[in-house]
Amino acid sequence: MEKTVYKGRVFNVREKYVEKNGKRIKVSRIVSEDSVVVLGVIGKRLLLEKQYRYVIGRYNYELPAGMINKGEAPRDAALRELEEETGYKCNKITEIFCAYVAPGTKTEKMHFFVAEGLRRGKTKMDDDEIIETSAYSVDKLKSMIKDNSIDDSKTISGILFYDMFIS
Repeated sequence: MEKTVYKGRVFNVREKYVEKNGKRIKVSRIVSEDSVVVLGVIGKRLLLEKQYRYVIGRYNYELPAGMINKGEAPRDAALRELEEETGYKCNKITEIFCAYVAPGTKTEKMHFFVAEGLRRGKTKMDDDEIIETSAYSVDKLKSMIKDNSIDDSKTISGILFYDMFIS
């Protein structure tokens, strides 16, 4: 039987015992809602955020992203997050792939989208968000990945997938 050992604002931790090779093993998992990541395309450039991350105590370069609200479709969450964080709306949005964040410990699956036909709107950031948005060429983004200026795994995955299979 699984039990919740921690209940938080963003995630819960659940534990249970399983039998494996004749041994009883405790399995812990972080349970959270799935999330979205958006690659906003402006001409031949992609939108990137410079966002302050309190957990690591510094600014970080990232693609726009956020959690899917209960009952919300991934596509709708992607449209919402794009507008909230960057101020952009789009004419077309397409899911390009999904990936688990850390399948050994966490239930969260990320849905990656490409947003095209961007037009300026108004940001609606959360109270704890400090975000600057700029557009970069894919070559510049790959250079930033190589020199470790971009060290966020979802951003690296999204940019490299886009470069290999979409652009």
